[in-house]
Order: sequence, then structure tokens, then C-alpha cells
Amino acid sequence: MNAEVIPFPASRRLAFIARQARYAASIGPDAAERYLERQLRHQRAVMLCHGIGADVVDSELHAMNSAIRAALWKAVLQPTGGPR
Repeated sequence: MNAEVIPFPASRRLAFIARQARYAASIGPDAAERYLERQLRHQRAVMLCHGIGADVVDSELHAMNSAIRAALWKAVLQPTGGPR
């Protein structure tokens, strides 16, 4: 029996993405970039440790990076000061 592993289901990823974006928005741009890179490296290590294939890891990290950066831009550009 085979099963497809979804590393970051949408129901869990949304809160994680919003949290990363909020924190990155609260620090300077250079620090935010270093923080996001560190988070992505950590997520890569966790996924690889769980036996997820490198091609899936790369795809998921690309999607995660894009989602965090989109949420970050939204947080920066929102007149209320960030996502809720």
C-alpha cells in the first residue's frame, strides 16, 4: 500500500506562513532575509530527516518561500500593520 505524503498540508501551513511573515515584517530587511533563509534550511532538514524525497522537498520549499514572501509583502503593505 502506497500513500502520498503531503509535507505541509494547507490547514497547517497557513498559520506557519503567517507567523513567519509577521516576524519577518517586525525586523529589518537584512535580518528578515537571514531569518527566512534559516527557516527554510531548517524546514529542509526536517523534511529530509523524515525521508521525504529531495525533489518533493525542493518543490515544497519553493512554494513555502513564495507563500511567506507574499504574506510578508501583504503585511508590509497593509495599512493596518499586518495580517491577522
